[in-house]
Amino acid sequence: MTYYRIHNVYTFDNDYETLVDLTTSHVDDLDSTPLNLPYSNHYLLSPLSHPSHPSYWRPSSKLQRLYDRFQNNILSQWPRIPCVYCGKVLYPQKACWSFYNPSITYPLQQCVPNVSLSFNPNINRIPDLRIPTCESCKKPSTRFSFPYLPPLPEEITSVPMHKRRFLSPVYLHCSLGRIPNSNHYLEYRSLTGTMNYSRNIRAHALYSGTLGAFLESNEDNNRVNNVRTLDNDETLRRAAAWLAENNPYLRPFTNLLSSDNTLHTLNDPFPRASHVPTDTNAPSANSRDIVVPNYDFPSEVHDEDFHYSRLMAGFVQDSETLRIPISTYDPNLEPLLFPDLFTDGKDHYHDLENQSDSINNTRVETYGKYIKLRLMNIDPRWRLHHYWPSWSYLQLEKLRHHQNTQRLLQQSRMINSNHADNIILPSARELIRPSSYSSRNIIDENITIPIPTFIRTGDSYFHQRQLHLNAMIHKIGLPTLFVTLSMAESRWSHLHDILAASDNGDTLPTNRPFHITNYFVHRFQSLKKELYKKPDVTGFGDILIFSIG
Repeated sequence: MTYYRIHNVYTFDNDYETLVDLTTSHVDDLDSTPLNLPYSNHYLLSPLSHPSHPSYWRPSSKLQRLYDRFQNNILSQWPRIPCVYCGKVLYPQKACWSFYNPSITYPLQQCVPNVSLSFNPNINRIPDLRIPTCESCKKPSTRFSFPYLPPLPEEITSVPMHKRRFLSPVYLHCSLGRIPNSNHYLEYRSLTGTMNYSRNIRAHALYSGTLGAFLESNEDNNRVNNVRTLDNDETLRRAAAWLAENNPYLRPFTNLLSSDNTLHTLNDPFPRASHVPTDTNAPSANSRDIVVPNYDFPSEVHDEDFHYSRLMAGFVQDSETLRIPISTYDPNLEPLLFPDLFTDGKDHYHDLENQSDSINNTRVETYGKYIKLRLMNIDPRWRLHHYWPSWSYLQLEKLRHHQNTQRLLQQSRMINSNHADNIILPSARELIRPSSYSSRNIIDENITIPIPTFIRTGDSYFHQRQLHLNAMIHKIGLPTLFVTLSMAESRWSHLHDILAASDNGDTLPTNRPFHITNYFVHRFQSLKKELYKKPDVTGFGDILIFSIG
């Protein structure tokens, strides 16, 4: 006869992740003494050979040692030692190490005064001093230049971070495209205000657009409006006066920045959006939330008429009554938007593009690499900025969507009129035509159609991932292991310690997206490397295919 006994299954809801101690000495006590755990809310039926001898799962010695290593070492790691050549912060265990040359002044020492170099602590095997480098900087031919920001003067540091955007004379719009066959410097509607906009999706994408709006709570909107109507904000005036004198990009706007009515006439440079105040079901708005569309973009945004180099980003306010259009690809846009970062107007993306390779002898950066190197730089001002990371991401998305590439031939254009069954592929010469805007040639948009693009967190993105998963299941069968992971950033004690010890010490997770994202990726990759791929520890067996949804 088989007996059944009901055991509690405990859900842990505390700040520490621990394993229950189920050693032999404690098992006997479990029959008479309840576990001292926060609460229990589920029950489990387990077949027993006898009710008085329950069977408990115990971690193996290997798994226990791995768990201890996670708690004491792996989960406490974060990128904190800088590469001596490009300044990228690295995990100590993932850094590459080169021999130290005391006769060389490394770029890290040149750009960060009074910095202390990190050395490899393991000198038992190799007694020579070694310094950290990233994977790219191991070879001189693949090194990137050191991202440098000049020290901030007291006039700018005294301005709170959320108010520094008012130092910019730029007023951005958030459109993805423009009206076909119209002046490409036509003004777009802004998303400032509520979220109940046009029901016409195509018009919404092509004319008003949603890419580039920062979502804010209604309380934040009230606070911003109060900031913009301040009559005498001496910190802003002092910072504007300093920038007008020292920043070459803002020097032409000296009269505007020093005007007594500046705070009344300056627009918020970044487009904003908020939920309808009467919508009680709207989710809360977190810091740095951005509004992006979740549908496929119309094919027109891939045509030459919508090329990103001619899209209008917004206006530069030249005076209290005059606004000058500025292009999305204008080389002056970034330093004009972020004078609190580029205080001397140097080392922004287009400035680095213009520098000769023969002078700095470093690799040419793509825009994506430019953003990544600065987010991971030893100088935390890039990743702590309220708007630069999100704006840079949106700029990169715009470039990706407006590329005139990845086009398909229209089948109707390849059918022979005399023989309907014969398909004739065009020659390379027939695939190109002169550009309407320049002397170069482009792919003929009349005989090709673009592949639709979409935001990588939208509905189409997840539908694509679902198709990939269905294809894998069709090929190799149903998966035998399904693992779901989620973030618990407010409960991870190791993460709290990392936030307190890094950058500005702010322990609120939503204010530190860089470290939060890095920590989750590091945690997942460590689990994959140290646990999932070791069948002798997990008992899962060899994992042949590993898919991330």
